[in-house]
Amino acid sequence: MNPDIIHFHDPHLLPWMVKLKKKAPHIVVIYDIHENYIQFFVRRNLPVWMQKWFRKYEANCVAKFDGFTAITNSLADIFRPYNKIILSSLMYHF
Repeated sequence: MNPDIIHFHDPHLLPWMVKLKKKAPHIVVIYDIHENYIQFFVRRNLPVWMQKWFRKYEANCVAKFDGFTAITNSLADIFRPYNKIILSSLMYHF
């Protein structure tokens, strides 16, 4: 398989997509952010240091990709400083 574009949304794939981007820079990698994962940490009472670490890690990964899309404008605003290429900043689910 030799794709031109990879579009993914699972955060557990972040390290693999960073490695892929390094190994095959010609492949366009787009991260689709569906959730504010920090809220996931908060709801489960995980430590603040873990929340901060994950946000920084996720943002650093976003900076290495060709672009991202986010389900809300507020999520897009979080990641905009790290990667200016936003394919879509709002999706509606009915």
